[in-house]
Amino acid sequence: MVASVPDSSQNALTARASVVRAIDSTNLLGRQLLSSASNSTNEGFVQLENEFIGVVAISTSVNVLSLLGFAFILITYLLFPPVRKQHSSLLVWVALMGMLFHCTVLAQISTTIGACCTTAPLIQLALLAHELYFFALAFHFYFTTKSPFRSSRWLNLIYHVVVWTISIVVTVVGWQLASGRVSSYGYCWYATEDDGDNNGNGEFILLEIFFIPVCAGYCVSIGCYILATKRIRLTMGTKTRTNLDSMRSFLFCSFSLWIFVTIPFMLRHRNTVTLNSSWEKALRFVGRLAIAFLGTGSAILWMKSVSILRTFRLWRQQNWDDYFKVYDASWVLRREILYFATKGIQLGASNAKGTLENEHTNPNVESIFSFTQRSGIFPWQLRLGAVSQSPNVLSFDLDGTTSGQKAIFRDFEPEIFHEIRRMAGISRESYVQSFMGSTRERFSEGKSGSFLYYTGDQTFILKTCTPAEQKYLLYILPQYMAHLRRNPNSYLCRYVGCHELVTDHHSVLFIVLTNILNNPSVNIDELYDLKGAWVGRHRGDSPCGTQRVCKFCGHDFVVGMSEEACSQNPNVGFGHTEFVVGKDLNWSCRRLGLSTDVADQLGSQLYADTEFLQRINSMDYSLVIGLSRQKLFSTSSGGETVLSRSGGPLVKSNFVVGGSSSDEVGYMESISPYGASLLGIRPARGTTLTFSADACVVNMGIIDILTPWSIKKSFERWVRVRLQCRDAKGISCMKPIPYADRFRRNVIDTVIFGRHLGSKRRQMNKQPGESIMVDFTSMSMDVNFSMDLANLSVDTTSNISMEI
Repeated sequence: MVASVPDSSQNALTARASVVRAIDSTNLLGRQLLSSASNSTNEGFVQLENEFIGVVAISTSVNVLSLLGFAFILITYLLFPPVRKQHSSLLVWVALMGMLFHCTVLAQISTTIGACCTTAPLIQLALLAHELYFFALAFHFYFTTKSPFRSSRWLNLIYHVVVWTISIVVTVVGWQLASGRVSSYGYCWYATEDDGDNNGNGEFILLEIFFIPVCAGYCVSIGCYILATKRIRLTMGTKTRTNLDSMRSFLFCSFSLWIFVTIPFMLRHRNTVTLNSSWEKALRFVGRLAIAFLGTGSAILWMKSVSILRTFRLWRQQNWDDYFKVYDASWVLRREILYFATKGIQLGASNAKGTLENEHTNPNVESIFSFTQRSGIFPWQLRLGAVSQSPNVLSFDLDGTTSGQKAIFRDFEPEIFHEIRRMAGISRESYVQSFMGSTRERFSEGKSGSFLYYTGDQTFILKTCTPAEQKYLLYILPQYMAHLRRNPNSYLCRYVGCHELVTDHHSVLFIVLTNILNNPSVNIDELYDLKGAWVGRHRGDSPCGTQRVCKFCGHDFVVGMSEEACSQNPNVGFGHTEFVVGKDLNWSCRRLGLSTDVADQLGSQLYADTEFLQRINSMDYSLVIGLSRQKLFSTSSGGETVLSRSGGPLVKSNFVVGGSSSDEVGYMESISPYGASLLGIRPARGTTLTFSADACVVNMGIIDILTPWSIKKSFERWVRVRLQCRDAKGISCMKPIPYADRFRRNVIDTVIFGRHLGSKRRQMNKQPGESIMVDFTSMSMDVNFSMDLANLSVDTTSNISMEI
């Protein structure tokens, strides 16, 4: 093979320029790699001799193997669905760019030693994009460990934009500064003529536009890996293996490969070795073979990372249950955060009245300025009415399970939330006891990417929230508590805590909710999330290969690819069953078969709740309905069926279901498999509730109330209506007043009264006008709180059965 480089000196090498070697002039695919010296159009360039006989064949063979290696990565990623769940989609682009590079190397034809203008930009673009996607993958791991509670799906678009912008810009700039020539590696790449006098060749520009930036990128990526690994090792020790170990193999092996390419490149092009000498040929061969080995090495590391033999065996068995039993780096950090959170909640609940029961804690109330700076509100905004009042914050210093682990736990408005828990019948002791057991993690697949944790007794839920949600909750908290006092049987979700946890690396905000579906005697068979909208409000079955949560045992499984038997499935010996959450179009026009007085009582309370939500400028909330058709009833002597009493605690006075404005589906798919009965309906005293044999237990509650109408929501509505051409009356994003009116019409009237009867019963009392945020500081908080708690406990824990 012959390649051209500029002549750096007028010595004996010039005399050898006319000698053309004809060894290995054609590779295995028939590509011509050599032309005669008479065809050379650049007399100032000298010819590079082949390293040894057969080098082209070896290089071509390795390139073919690398091409097949990247194809193998791509095929296994697309063929095995659980692999896509465990690994980032950026690997697909790494493989695609690698395939593009090796295909270009194998397919290009160099007929002359002169310019090769057709493939040099493509080589540069493919190689640079391949490496940049690796850097993006390393940063992705760093981000997930730095912010384990934040969804990272929104970063994918940013990754693609950054990678392609940098790759295209560098490729274009290189094309302007240089021309394409057959490089010393045997394929077309950039080379210039103006640096030949100093460096002995025209390829030195590659050091500036590729080799040095790539090596610097790997140094930064390794630094990100070290920081991410440090957090994991501090949490679980040095012997625990996570998916970061696979990332380490990719990073260090790829970095070593480019070091093996860059160092010989610099030695050759700084006149350290004589052109066409044995040392120069050896260095050139090392670089040629290392680049050709790019895809082969990646495929070997990929096989080790995914345990390809075990993965193939599970694929043949169509049983992927064991594949998910691995450590994830973000999961490890979430467990650490969860430990601090539960410990802080126990201390906060114990000191809600200011009585310190643990001498090792040091609570202190933070200043207004400290809170407002962290929440994005400044002290002068408090006086301008941006916030109704400064929140009371109680903080604790916590120690972890290992040395060096420390965190600060902040409890917002502990007295108010303690009062809400007291109204719900939750004693301090039971609340603390619930957080002493183990917890279960479930990830919400909603747009905001919130994380949910259940206490060991499934009574309470910890849900991460955004600063905007926390700020809004603290803003409406006095009015929220006043509404619960006036309406003890309200169907609004109950928020019983608001906290922040600050560690060395990140800060996490989360709220605590009570769990409506906490009744071991009832299984939820159908679950619906109703908003009154119809655009995008239909839920179908999950496609085969999707990872879901079993509705009975709560374990992860792959739809259509799991043979593991579910121990809690009522049908003994059967496998896991997906918990599908229906929406408005799935519910259709069905209604609950209620008597007139019960329907009026239930509908009136729901109307009062929606009027409150309208006043506080809330929107995008929904009514969740859970149906249990299991025959878990005791039969009376008259042959009818009587629903047994719930065995749960008195906390069931609330229909509490948590979630953010866009998390209802993800939340409902990850709920506890046990349901609670419909509460808040007051039966007549001294009567026995009897129902027909086809009755079912209904669970009901209004969720997702922490989304106010804002400029962001206004822009979202404009995009959906104007750009996406969606039905303006059928989308979920609406102003609070029309949203509440549609909710009453399409949800409450349809479900409780029936569509036709509901239209006659509607209370047409809405006032025209814009949705304006109310100044809550002017609202009175003088509410009569005297009630018969004993009767409230009995009434709100009674189970009512309804017919569909």
